[in-house]
Amino acid sequence: MAYRGGGHPQLLKALAQAWPFTVLPLGFLMQRPPDHAPKRAADFEAVFEALDVLLFQEVRPRRCKLRVLDLRNTGAKFWDMWLGVSTENCSPTGPVTVHSSSPNMEHPLAPLEVFLDLIFDERDQDKIFMNIIQWAQQREGSLHLCCKALRISGVPFQRVRRVLDGVRLDCIQEVYVNCTWDLPTLGTALYYLGQMSNLQTLYLPCIDVLAEEEEDEEWEEEGEEEEQQEEEQELREEEELEREEQEEEEQEWEEGEELEWEEQEWEEGGQEQEEQRSFSQFFSQMLRLGHLRELYMRSPSFLPGRLDQMLRCLQTPLDQLCLIYCQRLTHSDLTHLFQCPNLRQLKVLHFIGLSLADFSEPLRALLEAVAPTLQALGLDNCGMGDSHVEAILPVLSRCHQLTDFSICMNNFPVATVEKLLRHTTGLHSLEVEVYPIPLECYRTQGTVNQERLALIQAELTGILRELGQPRTIHLTTKHFRQRKFYKVAFSWSP
Repeated sequence: MAYRGGGHPQLLKALAQAWPFTVLPLGFLMQRPPDHAPKRAADFEAVFEALDVLLFQEVRPRRCKLRVLDLRNTGAKFWDMWLGVSTENCSPTGPVTVHSSSPNMEHPLAPLEVFLDLIFDERDQDKIFMNIIQWAQQREGSLHLCCKALRISGVPFQRVRRVLDGVRLDCIQEVYVNCTWDLPTLGTALYYLGQMSNLQTLYLPCIDVLAEEEEDEEWEEEGEEEEQQEEEQELREEEELEREEQEEEEQEWEEGEELEWEEQEWEEGGQEQEEQRSFSQFFSQMLRLGHLRELYMRSPSFLPGRLDQMLRCLQTPLDQLCLIYCQRLTHSDLTHLFQCPNLRQLKVLHFIGLSLADFSEPLRALLEAVAPTLQALGLDNCGMGDSHVEAILPVLSRCHQLTDFSICMNNFPVATVEKLLRHTTGLHSLEVEVYPIPLECYRTQGTVNQERLALIQAELTGILRELGQPRTIHLTTKHFRQRKFYKVAFSWSP
């Protein structure tokens, strides 16, 4: 076990040379913290030296079975590999397939498969990837480097770009971006995205279209608090001061006002043209993703009024769709969303922070279409009330494949929660259920009355007992950042 802690490159080299199984999982080397970079570099150099001995042989030794170097995070399953238990499902991105042959046969050296996930979540991660890529490029024909996952968290795209230039983009099946991009960055990224012809999962980042929009969002979130802090007298004084300044300066800038206005119009027009070019480029690249099955969008400020164009770009039916905090989507956007033919086979549907108050019937129609396939449904913080729940209850009771259901952070009385429990009691595959704490449990200050909550929990436990099957649900508070969960369960006594 000493080699797992680093600092033993020669031991690691000997291990790689004598490895008796088809897959050598060394993903733990990628998990070292940044301050261990020298040790990590020494470890990789030792592994590369060991593999070079095998790669430059014309035939494999009879005892050598190594076909795959797996540098992905395999977690605890590393030890399954060591014990030879199984090589199947050795990483989150899928199983590694190898072809066996007689152990007594010498055979030509087939290309070594090297699996690597491109996870940019720390400083200088691109240097590690570049070392691996350069090593692979120098041995082209003897090995094949395959990167199936690309995940970016707060790293400048320029560093990511250097790495993407050195790998086969058609190997990438998953792209996850957890940061904010401006339009120029999106345009650069789209050049690479369009070449990922086998992409199956796409998590779109937040896109910063206009600085004014971000300022508006911040104002909307903090506006009430700021208004309370401002005094009327200060406002009157500011207005009076502004009027005086305008009278004094009016003659000075009057002649230049027209020129400034023309310049502003030109700048705004140029910005609109840049945005339109970026949108057109985005949609054209989406058309090239013929294998996309999972789509996640978080705060897509660039999509309002254009969602229908994006939906038309889908080449295949989606398995998963997740929209997070998409308050800016228009009525037309949501209408097209619920009518999209490529959403009729969904297995996972999550709406979080999306106002559905005016879309009870379209939502019901979509659930009706996906009822035979739907396995997970999330309708959290969607502004739903009792009438909206009433509209979807009949179709919800027919989603017999459903295993996960969450409808928290909505304002429901206990009667609505009870209706949901009764209409989902026939869904025997249901394993995870999350409901909002009923309104009756909150004080006027918005805090939870624990005594009242205990009574509601007992009441809901009685309903579960009445329904007659073991079941566990969770109630959660309505504030996302400080959410607390409370369990309600019924089981048969032993």
